[in-house]
Amino acid sequence: MSRSIGLVLLTRFPLRNGSDVLVTVIKRRPQHSGIDMVPAPYPGVYELPVRGEILEDDGKPQGDPVYNALIRESKGQLGEYFTKMCMRGVPLTQMVDTAEEFVYSAMIPHEYLDKIDMGPYMALELVTAVQINSPDVTEANNEHLRSVGPVYCRTIAVLPADLRSLRRACEITQP
Repeated sequence: MSRSIGLVLLTRFPLRNGSDVLVTVIKRRPQHSGIDMVPAPYPGVYELPVRGEILEDDGKPQGDPVYNALIRESKGQLGEYFTKMCMRGVPLTQMVDTAEEFVYSAMIPHEYLDKIDMGPYMALELVTAVQINSPDVTEANNEHLRSVGPVYCRTIAVLPADLRSLRRACEITQP
């Protein structure tokens, strides 16, 4: 049975008027995978910044396989430097805990965003908590998921399970 791990990143961006705005980070899937330039699945669709599989050896020789998978996937998708900073003293909130899926959220200082290293093939997008519940952000539908080229639309199409996690994280984090 395949089990997955995910991480929602949230931050508060300061505004000029002294207040702040809650934003979540999403990742745009690339057009091509890696150096060999093979077409990537679901190009242009957005997802959580960290999403991956929990492997059998994540718990070996000791430790929590879910946490170890989260660290491994974070290093690979956000960079080692960011992962070390983020996982040191930043509390994780468990969002989803099922037999197949574990999703956590982390509220990070906005200055940490500059430390993310996703490589040349990925793009980050910041979406406000208000936007995440607006018609501008939708579940990726079959048209998006079947696409072999870029998806050009006015809305941000997010993988359905990831959109539910993003909305839930924003909901419980709002003051």
